[in-house]
Amino acid sequence: EPGTITNTAQVQSTDQPDVDSTPANNIEDEDDQDSATISTVSDIDLSLEKTASIESVKVGEQFSYILTLTNDGPSKATGIEVSEQLPTTVTYIGASANEGIYVSSTGVWSIDELEAGASATLTIDVTASTEGEVVNVAQVSAADQPDVDSTPANNDPDEDDQDDATVNVAGKV
Repeated sequence: EPGTITNTAQVQSTDQPDVDSTPANNIEDEDDQDSATISTVSDIDLSLEKTASIESVKVGEQFSYILTLTNDGPSKATGIEVSEQLPTTVTYIGASANEGIYVSSTGVWSIDELEAGASATLTIDVTASTEGEVVNVAQVSAADQPDVDSTPANNDPDEDDQDDATVNVAGKV
């Protein structure tokens, strides 16, 4: 877990008297005792996979975007946010997640914590409203811990915390 670790060392005994300290008395102000403190940071490895339930639809047809977020650890991830702004060429119907909450008005999927080795899934149901190729990008936009191989919210398609799904929308149903 993230936090701090303090290690204290102290002289426990001597063969001769010490002129300015007493061994083994646990008084920090004496020169026979000292402490060192270090901060610990736990790394995470979040990856995001995004798919569409179908590759081709007609205007007015419903389909889903499925996002799967995985934490490959080694530590538990907390304070996770995934940016999932729906394109204006689809109409939002609803969403369900097995972890966290998706707020369509902000386009943010928030997950309080995700254990190492665990995955979370978000399914967003939409209706195609405009013809053409619809590319929808999602990415991890925040996490409390550093990710070992990606940077949240940097819009880098080569990192594993970002993915997209393409759906081709043809004429009306």
